[in-house]
Amino acid sequence: MEGKVKKVLDRQAILMKLDELRYPKEQFWVCSGAALVLYGVKKFTHDIDLGVTSELMEHLLQRGFHFHFSELDGTRIVNMSQEIEALENWGITSEKVLLHGVQVESLESIRKQKVKLGREKDLQDISLIDDFLRKNELFLHKKGGKEMFAVAIDGPAGAGKSSVAKAAAKELGFVYVDTGALYRTIALYVLRQGADPHDAAKVEALLPEIHIGMEYTDQGQKMVLNGENVTGLIRTPEVSMATSACSAIPAVRAYLLQLQRDLAEKNNVLMDGRDIGTVVLPKAQLKVFLTASPEERARRRVRQLEESGQKADYESILRDIQQRDYQDSHRETAPLRPAEDSVLLDTSEDSFERSVERLVELVRERL
Repeated sequence: MEGKVKKVLDRQAILMKLDELRYPKEQFWVCSGAALVLYGVKKFTHDIDLGVTSELMEHLLQRGFHFHFSELDGTRIVNMSQEIEALENWGITSEKVLLHGVQVESLESIRKQKVKLGREKDLQDISLIDDFLRKNELFLHKKGGKEMFAVAIDGPAGAGKSSVAKAAAKELGFVYVDTGALYRTIALYVLRQGADPHDAAKVEALLPEIHIGMEYTDQGQKMVLNGENVTGLIRTPEVSMATSACSAIPAVRAYLLQLQRDLAEKNNVLMDGRDIGTVVLPKAQLKVFLTASPEERARRRVRQLEESGQKADYESILRDIQQRDYQDSHRETAPLRPAEDSVLLDTSEDSFERSVERLVELVRERL
């Protein structure tokens, strides 16, 4: 590939290229510069290095691709296209992270490889990785074999789970994971495609087209849908109702399950949702069912809307909350219910500050 002009590939372009491959995603993983782009360490790369299993390598050879040997270690390499190289068993024993629906070599493994290579461009990448890890703890790995501490927070819509958990995570130095935002992002895509969120078959058929990223900035969790920042687009009433329907579909929950568990395996987390303690993190060290009365949740929502300059009708909002509660608690897949070993945290009479304080106290009692 020497001497050829290579395209500049951003995250969306990389994901599109990978989608075009049509190979089993368990048989390849993204390495090196392209992986750094998917993590958000870099914005662009010029090529995509893939580690592939021997099985996939043999399949490529049978299809007529030719290989050459790496000058570094004798690895078989196939040029799958102008942008993509497949390296047999490259980093096969290293830790992987499921990111944007594909396997990606861990930052720790990439850094070790770049230290070993020691070229100028590798040293530059090492500096970028170190800066990223200092600013963003999402992909930091376990240190010294210490087990990560997981707090699973479940509860009905509008109970304040996200805001309380986010503030508590900041106080504790934990990573906050808003799993509801994952489901909302899928619901947004379904609505954009004009599909009925209650039609399980149609929603499931759309899942391979969806690539979700979660990025952490000083402003908090950012949701990325197929390369687009949709953080400000997933909180509308329409998306909220579609989210309840989509989240009841088993294929949707299975699609997001491993992503959520991967986050908890690598970080101290506060994770909130509807079935975190019962399904996603059944072995969490602390499970909390955070709730408030429907009337109090409706009042809070009215205040929130009015403070942002929007009109709000209390009775309409209360009906929506009651309908959402019924849907969530009566769905066949992972219905909303407290885990048997969860702690009930009713915040109906609490201020926001007191709610955060109570949650932090529960965590510190168990650390």
